[in-house]
Amino acid sequence: MPKTLDQTENVPQPQPTYSQDVPQPHQSTPIPMCIFVLQIFAWLDLIGGAVGGVAWLLAQPSGISRQIAVIVGFALILEGILGCALLLVAAGIARDIFLTRLAITRPAG
Repeated sequence: MPKTLDQTENVPQPQPTYSQDVPQPHQSTPIPMCIFVLQIFAWLDLIGGAVGGVAWLLAQPSGISRQIAVIVGFALILEGILGCALLLVAAGIARDIFLTRLAITRPAG
C-alpha cells in the first residue's frame, strides 16, 4: 500500500550544516572595537542628520529662498537616514568577515 502524506513515520531531522566550533552570531564572541565605533558613528549620523535637517527647516536661514531651505532640510534628513544605513551595513559586513576569519584561523579541536 503506498504511503500518504497523512501518515507519520520517524523521519530523521536534518542536522545543522555548521560545525559547533564555528562561532555563530547568537554566541558571545568579542567583536573588535572598530566595528562598535562604526555602529556608533552610524547612529550619530542618523541623529545629526535628522536634527540638522529639522533645525534647517525651522530656522529659515536669511538670504535663502524658502524652497531651497526646504530642499536642503530634506536632503540633510535623507543623508542621515542613508548614511546610517550605509554605515550599519558596512559594520555588519566587517563583523561577518571578522567571524569568518576567526572561524578559519581557530585551531581544530
